[in-house]
Amino acid sequence: MSDLPPEATELYREPPSGFIAARDQLASTLRGAGRDDDAKVVKALRKPTLPVWALDQLSHREPTLLQELVDAGAELRAAQQATLSSADAAERMRAATAERREVIAKLNASAVAALGEIGAAGGSQADAIAAALESASIDPEAGARLQAGLLTALPEAPGGFGDVFGLAAVPDLPAGAKKKAAAAPKPDAAKLRRMRDAAVKAASKDRAYADRVARDLQQARERLATLEADHAAAEAKALESQAAAKRAEKDAR
Repeated sequence: MSDLPPEATELYREPPSGFIAARDQLASTLRGAGRDDDAKVVKALRKPTLPVWALDQLSHREPTLLQELVDAGAELRAAQQATLSSADAAERMRAATAERREVIAKLNASAVAALGEIGAAGGSQADAIAAALESASIDPEAGARLQAGLLTALPEAPGGFGDVFGLAAVPDLPAGAKKKAAAAPKPDAAKLRRMRDAAVKAASKDRAYADRVARDLQQARERLATLEADHAAAEAKALESQAAAKRAEKDAR
């Protein structure tokens, strides 16, 4: 985050539709002040996708909840490590999972609401936002960017951590199940780690593909919006030319 000029922070408060104009204006201002390097950095910034923009709004809308998310992620990482070395750590893992799930649900609702305020369909971005919040909770760098409101892309889950020990991995146990669990044979830790790593690798690959598709879709939508605007302008010009031709034809008679 240190390579970004401090003035650029406000760019991520702009609605996506105004990002490019605000970015270019800031780059021009910095260049005029003799800060050519900063101007180049700003000019290279890409307009955030809708879910990324919504996530960036949380830094000033929900700073306390974001800190709770980071804390919940740290506890979840600690609980995960405990499950690999202790047979009695399931309850801690279950509590950490539930805490993170609750915080993510609140942040997701706030981000979706932010999209609604600019006329975007926030509900359609809810899954991508939730996945990004999960990743940011366990990735310190992504978490720091999220808290600063300076995400430029959806964060991906770091290697070595996945939903094998994530949100749905430790369901609530029914009454009396703890005794049965205690009596069960101890699982093969090495096998569990191999299964976890395989699941993490698959999840990371699928997430990367989903994010690429989301970016492509956003770019296609932006391109379509540009084409529609160009078509509207061309249609208006064509109608005007046709009207002028009819007037000229009438005058020539």
